Amino acid sequence: MREATSSASRSSFLHPERTARISKMLQKRSISACSGHSDVKDHRIKDCVLIDLGCGKGGYLRNLVPTFPDDYFYGVDISEEVLKYLDQDLTTVEKRIGNLTCVPYEDDRFDITYTCEALEHAVDIGSAIREMARVTKSGGYIVVIDKNKERLGEMVIGEWEQWFDEEELKNIMSRYCTEVKVEKKVSYEEADYGLFYAWIGKVR
Repeated sequence: MREATSSASRSSFLHPERTARISKMLQKRSISACSGHSDVKDHRIKDCVLIDLGCGKGGYLRNLVPTFPDDYFYGVDISEEVLKYLDQDLTTVEKRIGNLTCVPYEDDRFDITYTCEALEHAVDIGSAIREMARVTKSGGYIVVIDKNKERLGEMVIGEWEQWFDEEELKNIMSRYCTEVKVEKKVSYEEADYGLFYAWIGKVR
């Protein structure tokens, strides 16, 4: 049984190799959705506006920003101290203090709103998904990458941590999305598919 981490140590748990793999999935499955093509670099629309909610020290942003230099990236985290890490090499990323149930941006701001291993910390999942949809443009995408409840028990976790049922989270997202797809091939430690799922919803 593996040991889960607290939110404070999440960025070390998500080491560079793992964040690179999940970022690649984001590129193929959600960012490419801006254009509807799988060949991201050749066909996707430029100037997408993306926000990472619960961005931590910027593990995913460090992979996405250099890959898509024409896009605009934003990061939100509850910790001011953690956000300071973005100043080291992610100076083009706008950062603000906030959380999943209180995103400090106006309605319809982003093309893609994503959160990786942060929804599990939310007190109110429904409010968090509603808030993600609120700041996302109609026709844009919200993406949740987190642990699959069917694999619960494989890690020692704290009482605060939540793992998600595929259909339950899909149903919550469907309140605000015209369609929700679940990507199950999100790699974790080599080819350990199934521990993490990606829920991808197209906002109404």
